[in-house]
Parts: sequence; structure tokens; C-alpha cells
Amino acid sequence: MKLHNVIYFIPKISMFRRRYIVLYSFTGVLIFSAILNWTQHSNIIVVPDSVQHVQRQMCRGNKATKRVEEELSRWPDKDECPSNRNIVYIKVHKAASSTMNQILLRYGLERNKIVALPKWWHYFDFSKHFHRNMALGYEKFRGKSELLINHARLHRPEMDAVVENAVYLASLRHPAAQLESAFGFFDQGSYLKKNGDQDPMEVFMSDPGYYSTQINFKDGSLRNQQIFDLGLDPEYFDDLCAVEWKIQSLSEQLDLVLISEYLDESLVLMKYLLCLDFKDILYIYANVRSNKHRTALSKTTYDNIEKWNAADMLLYSHFNRTLWMRIAQFGEQFTTDLKTFKDLKANTTNECIAYTDRNVDQRLWKIRLKHHATQFCKNLTRNTVPTIKSMRSEVISKYGTILDKVIDNVIVFGENMVKRWTT
Repeated sequence: MKLHNVIYFIPKISMFRRRYIVLYSFTGVLIFSAILNWTQHSNIIVVPDSVQHVQRQMCRGNKATKRVEEELSRWPDKDECPSNRNIVYIKVHKAASSTMNQILLRYGLERNKIVALPKWWHYFDFSKHFHRNMALGYEKFRGKSELLINHARLHRPEMDAVVENAVYLASLRHPAAQLESAFGFFDQGSYLKKNGDQDPMEVFMSDPGYYSTQINFKDGSLRNQQIFDLGLDPEYFDDLCAVEWKIQSLSEQLDLVLISEYLDESLVLMKYLLCLDFKDILYIYANVRSNKHRTALSKTTYDNIEKWNAADMLLYSHFNRTLWMRIAQFGEQFTTDLKTFKDLKANTTNECIAYTDRNVDQRLWKIRLKHHATQFCKNLTRNTVPTIKSMRSEVISKYGTILDKVIDNVIVFGENMVKRWTT
């Protein structure tokens, strides 16, 4: 019906009927608002039906996490291992992720991979689940990107739309070490009100629920950061069934989860999975804090962190166990390859690095290359942030500015709205 016909029809409704229409409409709005307000402020967590069904099955006694043996069987045979794979790496905060970012960006640049880039910064908006429209030039590269490695919250269907047929990787760290690292790296202690020389980490963990309100942590979450980065929303942190369901889901979505405390072992497994050479997985740690920004945790604080980050503890324990069971599958071959890799890494570090200094006042330790360092040494220590920014600038200059795209979208939206109301 034409819009002008609707407008013409309304006055013909009797005054009595119009009053009832308005009354019923207003009542409906009030009821809907009350329900919405109740669900937002009550203690009942509203969970999607599909999730509720899975959770009910698990809470009736079914194991929440997939059997590790089933996970291990999903890897391809050595004879079928394809090379030059597309990769999505979930860059979990403070879990050797900058080091992994360096390794994978080097992998992509050496193979001329198309890297999915954030629109604005060197990271995607990780306050919400990833969406394909977060990727710069998605309309141009639809399904053609081959690498997604910058900070982004896992959302498998949307990431699949950007990078097709990808191997999915992530890395984790023990929750106590991860929180201490994030707390020190982002200097969260400076936000706390404390007395004298009190250790800020000890103060925070004495009542994390209270002190979290004093911190405006824009770089992530101070509670269960790792499972948050992997897609679980905070309202489910204390729901054991939801956490276990998420871990089971991640077991099915991720091909390999590396453990930062055993990074060398994890990288040898990644070498097997991606059919890489030893040189492809060489690294020199990136974004390492200086000693001035580290805190020695007391046992009480350590235990409190494990309780505060219980969801991350379940996540870490599961994938740490998976890692070692997968290593056991390769037997003596793994032991030999691990030694080869460690020796090569030590030789490369000696060849490339002049010195390191962890006792500096600045946040990150200093690394200096030798005067006649090779290009490979320079690539090992490449800062990925300016590299990503440079790549983004190149894409924008080639395909038009972001502002041009925003203006185009606004015009299209306006035209569609006009058509909707005039036809």
C-alpha cells in the first residue's frame, strides 16, 4: 500500500477506535519495556535456546569437553599435509601473541599472502565479536584474504567469510602469568588508590571485583581475558556449563592451541601441521616487559587469580593437556625435532643479537641487532605494528580512502530508506 494511501486512511477510523488503538499500543510498549528491563537487571541469565539445550545435556552428566582422543584424530596424515595454508590466528592478549604475530606475518610476507587488515588501527575491535565488515576492503577482497592474525574476538562464521579454508590457531598462557603480564604491561596499577609502597597487583587481587571499577581497561578484560578473546561473553564467566560448552566448541573450531610456557614445543607441532621448515618457526621474543614492570606473585595472590579467572583455568588446563597428548603421538621424532629447533634458535640468536637489556626503566626490554646483521635477522625482529599500518595505507591508497567508503555507504543507506517509504 502506498504511504499516502495509509495516511489518507487513518482519519477515516472512528475516534473511538483510534483511542483503543493508541491505548493498546501504549500498553504493549510498557509491557515490552518491563520485560526487557527485568531480563537486563535480574539475576537470571537469558541464554539462546540452542545453547540452553546443549548446556542441559551437559549438566545432566555428559562430559562438557570433547574427548581429547577425538580432537587428536582430526589432524591430516603426514603424507597428506598441504603446504602454503591460509591461517587465522586468534591473538589472545599477553599469551606470546606478539611473538606469534611476528612469526605468522613473516610467513605471510614471504609467501605473498593477502593479509586481512583492520580498518583503523593495528587491531580489530576486540570489544565485540569479529564481523567481516571490520576487515579493510572486505568488498574488494571478499573470500580472497589468506591471513588474519591481528587482535580480534573469535567468531568462526564471520572469519570464514574473510579467510576461506583456513587453519585456526590460538595461544594460551597460565591465567596467573597472563593477568600479571597484562596488569604490568598496561600499567594498570597506576589507576589504583593505594597506600605508600603497596604492591599494586597484591592490592588489586585483595578485592578484584571492587578494584576493577577503578580501572578503565580499554585493552581488554582483567578477568578471564583469554576465554573472552576466544568468544565467551562475561555474563557466562560464572556459568560452569556455559564455560565447558565453550571449551568443547573451541576444541572443534581450533586446529592447534599453542601454550606459551611451552612455546618451542608448540611451534614444532605447528611446523608439523603447516608443513613448515625450522626457519619458518624461528623467533626472538617480542613485546617483552622489562624487570621494572614485573611483579613476583605471592602464593595467596596466585591462588586468588586462579579463582578469579576460573574460566580461563578450565580453558588452559584442557588445551595444555591436549598439547602434551598430541606431542606423545609423535614419539622420538618429536624429541629429535625439538632439540634441532632449540639448537638452531640458540645459534640464530647468537648470530643476530648484540645484546638485550631487561633492566631498563621503560616498559619493554631493549634488543639490539649486531652491526652487520643479515636481512633474515632484521625480519626476525620486525615490529609488526608499523608494518601493518604501512600495509593498510597501501590498500587505502590503491582502492580509495576509508572516508570515501563511509560516504558511499551513507548515500546508499539514504537512497534505500527513501525507496522503502515511497514505494
